[in-house]
Amino acid sequence: MKIEVEKAESENKTEIDASVVFKLGDTFGFPRDLTEVILSDKGFTYSSEGYDKLMNSQKEQARGAQKFGHDAKWEFVNYNQGSGDTFIGFNEFCAKTKVLRAGISDEGDRAKIVLEKSPFYAESGGQIGDSGTISNANMKLTVYDTKKEEGQIVHYCELIEGNFNFDKEVDVEIDQEKRFYIRKNHTSVHLLQAELKKMFGENVQQSGSYVDHERFRFDFTLNKGLTSEQIKEIESNLFLQINKSEEVIIHEKSLEEAKKMGAIAPFGEKYGDVVRIIDIPNLSMEFCGGTHVDNISEIGMIKIISEGSIASGIRRIEGICSKNAFDLFLIQDYTINKISTSLKTKKNLADVVVVQANPLIQLHGLPPLEKGIVMKSGSTSANVILDITSNSISEIEQQEQIILDGETYRLNLMFRHGLTQPVFGMKGVEIGIDIPFVSHRGGTLDGFIRNWHDAFGLTNSERDQFQDDQLHYQYRRNGATAFRMLNTSNNIGDIRLSAAWQLACRRADETDCSALRASLKLPSGKAKKLSGSGGLDFSLAHSTTRTYQRYTFNYGGGLLLNGRSDLFDEQQKALVGFANAGVNYQPGRFPWMVLKAQLDSHSAMYDSALKNLGSDSVQINIGGSVRFANKMVLDIGVVEDLVTSTVPDVAFHFALRMQHQQ
Repeated sequence: MKIEVEKAESENKTEIDASVVFKLGDTFGFPRDLTEVILSDKGFTYSSEGYDKLMNSQKEQARGAQKFGHDAKWEFVNYNQGSGDTFIGFNEFCAKTKVLRAGISDEGDRAKIVLEKSPFYAESGGQIGDSGTISNANMKLTVYDTKKEEGQIVHYCELIEGNFNFDKEVDVEIDQEKRFYIRKNHTSVHLLQAELKKMFGENVQQSGSYVDHERFRFDFTLNKGLTSEQIKEIESNLFLQINKSEEVIIHEKSLEEAKKMGAIAPFGEKYGDVVRIIDIPNLSMEFCGGTHVDNISEIGMIKIISEGSIASGIRRIEGICSKNAFDLFLIQDYTINKISTSLKTKKNLADVVVVQANPLIQLHGLPPLEKGIVMKSGSTSANVILDITSNSISEIEQQEQIILDGETYRLNLMFRHGLTQPVFGMKGVEIGIDIPFVSHRGGTLDGFIRNWHDAFGLTNSERDQFQDDQLHYQYRRNGATAFRMLNTSNNIGDIRLSAAWQLACRRADETDCSALRASLKLPSGKAKKLSGSGGLDFSLAHSTTRTYQRYTFNYGGGLLLNGRSDLFDEQQKALVGFANAGVNYQPGRFPWMVLKAQLDSHSAMYDSALKNLGSDSVQINIGGSVRFANKMVLDIGVVEDLVTSTVPDVAFHFALRMQHQQ
């Protein structure tokens, strides 16, 4: 399918041939609806009508073959003399020949035909009979099957054009493409049997086989099933053997000579005085009357698609080879890459990007927890993050008083990009920018939060002291008002530039990684509007991401260096420590969902007797992520304070994340 998609892209087409979708289901058992999803993800469609026509054609062909049942009545006529058993199909695929004998069904549209000579292989030794065409100036027949009856090669036909006429010579031709793949599958069975004997000894004996143009089946004696490791070893060894490019040598020997050569006689077959031996030097030597490749390199590769028990002590392997095996490899590779990309996307979006939303704390460059995995080279993520904070705090200590009653809306546009070129010789570098928009207002959440607290028996603390849905932010010190906000304010916040370096990933699947992250907050906001501090802040942090089965852990910590501030500069601390830790769980039954819990903490931001400003802070975020599009995720969370009065009473976190991964 990958090849067909790339071909369509090169031709600027958006529709894939229906035969590709049909083959994926008919040959590989790949569900039609899953194929539709994969094609849709890539922006492609296919013709449903074309698919249905192929399905109906297959059903008609099956019904055509069933018409040759024993219940049909046949009227046979002899046209020419001959044995009717001359097979020329080892070297010739078409011929002009005579009809020796033909029987027409009582329904008048089917015939059984015996030819003077035939390139059609008659079903034998597990190999299906050839199909193709028989025609002359008066008629055209489709050959559905070829079998041996009473020693003669009998062609099962259906009239497609004209009228039956067996007096004249006919042109016969097999379906060469089918024969092309039948040969490969038949030789694959010989190689498989040899490998099984090599692995498990001579107690492995053939108990049956089946070979057609799409797949092969091999039944053998063994009292135990094969492990996935053994199957992998068999496939690997077969691949190495195929790449030896051994010529397939055909011997015709007497039965006694063949046995002396050590050739294997397949189960249940009868042999004449002269037998045909298929000899693959140093690999396999078997009695066989079937068709085979000239060189085993023509097979390309062999893939085992199933292995299981069919009777006591009898196992069955089903497999494919050549183009079918490669097609399956491409399907599996695409599916694995799609799943891998999905899992990586989950890991890339696993951290909860929540800031401390206290109106006087969020002024500074305190960074959120970010993963220990930097963006892949050439990959870009875009995130829209909305934090809604309801503040209801009133505190007086010594000569200080603070009132925070209102709501703060912080909309952050966050972009991250993995650089394609090394920086100072270092690979795995990510750059980013955060552009916040900050709004302070009276809001509408007070009544809802009060009812929420009442329903769960939680205290409303100072909330009952304030009028609902008003904005009143104020700070007084030594009897003077240092700051006061009573009216709605909407402003751009302090823009933050960031960079990250991948320090290590101990595992290729990115389940144990760490990164160094740095950020620089620019004074683009307004201190008097509580959208920025007015100074440059710098942070440096170490973050780690570890995954254990369905759990992903993100944790890290660092230091924030505060620059000069236009607000509370004398009380602001120059150095602030911070730490974060989060855990994410992906429920197995809901692959589109991730549940999350995260702790965020920092040391005191200000030198103050007030708990809200001068104490260490700890908050918890509980929520989850829901995937609702191919590369889009919605985060929802609720933030609560664990150390009372150090963070807002309650905050709601929403994030819409989209990622393009190269």
